[in-house]
Amino acid sequence: DEFMGTGLSYEDMSMDYKDEEYKKTLLEETDNEYIVEVLPSGEDVSYEKIIIHVDKAKFYAKKVEFYEIIDELTKTLTINKIKIDDKDKITPMEIEFTDIEEEDKTKIVIKEIEYDVELSSSFFSIRTLKKPTL
Repeated sequence: DEFMGTGLSYEDMSMDYKDEEYKKTLLEETDNEYIVEVLPSGEDVSYEKIIIHVDKAKFYAKKVEFYEIIDELTKTLTINKIKIDDKDKITPMEIEFTDIEEEDKTKIVIKEIEYDVELSSSFFSIRTLKKPTL
């Protein structure tokens, strides 16, 4: 399943690479970032290799490169803009996704965000989920 028609899967968006399922290696450390290689340990995987560029100061993934074949870059996800709240929580505000194989680019821009908003349980009714009014 794709995330909002982007060609990016929900698995890609989660970036949840558990230690027991992936081997991670620090490839390079610069003044501004860590470059980490993520290799799957199993066979039932979406990508043969993932490279993550991590901001050294704020410790978030600035760019993720997805390889379906070990040396063939197929997709990239780049976080161009972030917001840091008063509790130092980082939220990506502008994400650019490029599908190199499909020659397609998607940009997700969050214009405004609120944290800790209380929602009633009726907000999650089938009717509301089909036709939301925020």
